[in-house]
Amino acid sequence: MMIMGCYALTKDMIMQDDFVARRDEILSAIGGLVAFETPSTDKVLLDIMASHLAERFAPLGEVERFANPAGGDHLRLRVEAPAAPADARPALLLCHYDTVWPAGTLARRPFTVEGEIAYGPGAYDMKASIVLAELALAAARATMPRPAILLLTSDEEIGSPTSRALIEETAKACAFVLVLEPPVEGSWALKTARKGGGVFELAITGIPAHAGVEPEKGASAVMEMAHQALAIHALNDWPAGTTLNVGVAAGGTRPNVVPAAARMASAARRWSAPRPRRPCSRGRRRSAQAWAWIWPRARPAAAATATSPPPWAWRPWTGWARLARAPTPSTSSCTSRRSSSGPPC
Repeated sequence: MMIMGCYALTKDMIMQDDFVARRDEILSAIGGLVAFETPSTDKVLLDIMASHLAERFAPLGEVERFANPAGGDHLRLRVEAPAAPADARPALLLCHYDTVWPAGTLARRPFTVEGEIAYGPGAYDMKASIVLAELALAAARATMPRPAILLLTSDEEIGSPTSRALIEETAKACAFVLVLEPPVEGSWALKTARKGGGVFELAITGIPAHAGVEPEKGASAVMEMAHQALAIHALNDWPAGTTLNVGVAAGGTRPNVVPAAARMASAARRWSAPRPRRPCSRGRRRSAQAWAWIWPRARPAAAATATSPPPWAWRPWTGWARLARAPTPSTSSCTSRRSSSGPPC
């Protein structure tokens, strides 16, 4: 049995005969969690799920609930180990219960099981993992060599902006951390690291004008945005693991008006250390062409946020501000909003 083609609930991957015998129970539990829609930015729906999880895990140990005004509440469960030494540091199991799926998806794509595959929004990433963590803790707690902590966060899919401090604080007190993200689809390889990543937002202010009467008096913010989107895409280096994607773009008001404003958001991820700094160094070398503001009268303002630190130690990074600065005179401004000391790209 697979969950979105990934979780093999057979003796090949789960050796415990008890788990295999409880196949239907496991699928039912996964379906029960999928029934709670949990988009990362919907606090009402997330808190409903948090209440359900807190009640569900209460029999295993003490559940702490961390209020989060900016999103869904976070949960931390501690499962004691009666057989463990008194000084044993706990193991941390890290999960998230938010998903990328917007509210209403479940009506179109309900949880279903077809043959050996189960489908449903959030089943793969990562509500199946929550169910498996629950079963594993319940089965092992009597003989565990150390206590266990299960941390359930509500904002992983948007970069963990409110849970990062809690994750770091909890991890420091633990012997090790097991992140229960699903394995890589196709190879089924376990994930042992993640790229550094960042989200960039670019707002452009143009000059409005009537597109049919006096277009020469305008400066199109949408045209500028289109050129910058192409320049960002050109910085991709897929073989090296450097990926950039402009995922959101909007601008303009009416077809016959030169657009006065436009905004886009892009995400960047990479593996490598900053030698060379991809995409930053390439952007600086090409700044005269790729990062020049095509419409000199368009006024850009950029902001960058590091959504996840890279798997190495970074020095404080200010490259995005230099990269985004226009080479031609303008009133542009660029700020770097870092949620960690790592770079946003």
